[in-house]
Amino acid sequence: MQRSIDPTPGPTAATVAAFRSHLQDIDAEAVTDEERIALIEELERLKAATAAAQVHLTVAFNESQGAAYFGQASARDQESRGRRGRADEEELGRESARVVGSQIGLARKESPVRGDQRVTMAIVLKRDLPRTLKALEEGAICEWTAELICKEAAVLDPTQRHELDTRLSGDLKRFSSRQAQRAARRIVADIDAEAVAERMRKARRSRRVTLRPVRDGMAYLSIYAPLADAAGAFTTLKAYAAEVIAGNVEDESAADEDGKPRGLGAVMSDAALRLLSGRAIGERQPVAVQIVMTDRALLGVGDPERPVNEPATIPGFGAVPAAFARELIMCPETAVFYRRLFTSPDGRDLVAMDAKSRIFPKGLRTMILLRDQRCRTPFCDALITQIDHVKPVHSGGTTSLSNGAGLCQRCNLAKEAPGWEAAVRAASATRSRHTIDTTTPSGQRATSDAPPLLGWGWQLPEHLRVDPFGYADPDCDGDESESPAERVFRLSLAA
Repeated sequence: MQRSIDPTPGPTAATVAAFRSHLQDIDAEAVTDEERIALIEELERLKAATAAAQVHLTVAFNESQGAAYFGQASARDQESRGRRGRADEEELGRESARVVGSQIGLARKESPVRGDQRVTMAIVLKRDLPRTLKALEEGAICEWTAELICKEAAVLDPTQRHELDTRLSGDLKRFSSRQAQRAARRIVADIDAEAVAERMRKARRSRRVTLRPVRDGMAYLSIYAPLADAAGAFTTLKAYAAEVIAGNVEDESAADEDGKPRGLGAVMSDAALRLLSGRAIGERQPVAVQIVMTDRALLGVGDPERPVNEPATIPGFGAVPAAFARELIMCPETAVFYRRLFTSPDGRDLVAMDAKSRIFPKGLRTMILLRDQRCRTPFCDALITQIDHVKPVHSGGTTSLSNGAGLCQRCNLAKEAPGWEAAVRAASATRSRHTIDTTTPSGQRATSDAPPLLGWGWQLPEHLRVDPFGYADPDCDGDESESPAERVFRLSLAA
């Protein structure tokens, strides 16, 4: 008997978009509480099923792009009559993975590194953890649970992962995410104790210290260290802080600068930072911070129509209140270096600066770092580690502020892949922002705007909104070829 084939195609991007639009029609006020809870529960299952569908699509995309990438490499080898060795094959694999991860991250509005993680997770789920993937498809577990299981399974080979999948599947549907992770970790240790021990040794070799700025002028200074060492340091700090609060430390007060008592955590934090930086008790921490702010906000002079409390920006951190920036700058113990930056009249962008060298000189690199603030790849948000040409030099690109972009190392490598194209959008008399248009090998299009110099959320002063470049210039010679940035630069020098 011949098997009939259903000619009905599966969902397309258009049908999924139509269904997503239909969800907006849910009238939360017209249903009962029982129906609201039922809808919330079913929508949660739908989120999981959507994640499972993304797994299948990601694996297929990875295989297709990998085959195309290696095919292009083979064609280049034939033209050059060259042969690839094993090292070349491995490098091609890494290049292909970077390109795929970058495109997946872009599609999901996540960083390229997160895109890499999504690809790895999808491959492991589909190839080695079919029961876990089935639970995700049915909405029995969430995507985060599946990801935690994949992380625990990373040390196992494919056969061992199948065993983990089988042993875990019976109870998986009633576990929370963390319960599933703990159960997976226990099973992994049972399957291959040596692999777990090696992962612990590898983790020890990767100990490090990191800094992460957060809101309200604060930051996390984190130490990734072996548990015994970290616990010992924490216990010592806690004991010292308790002695300070009890008044048993002669040179250190339990009160803050404003006279208010410090809590245990505050004393621990102060002591840790003081000891790490080698300062004496009561000695201030010297800092060198680049702060971008208007002359009006700093000194109270300049354009009288601009607010004196216009927020400042610390590159790599974000916006801070003008009062906080002034306090930091005026502190007598703080080492401050001032750098004047020429901007467009509206204060949004840095003006052009050119160099003839292929290597970006230090001053130009600083300008690009201040302008871009973070990696220019959409959704990446990593710190800038490399400055490179948007249009390559071998294609006629110049070493200039306009043709330069700040990128993380990973994104700078990914953009060199065949089919990856980027171009700077031309500025106009009414649009000065630096914009890069990118097209990926799969045809995705993305736009990256440099943030306003004073940070996202900044608003153009009202008196400049009609014509941001409409300042009167009695010395203007009427040269219409002069760009807005060139005009501003000339006027700034004249001033």
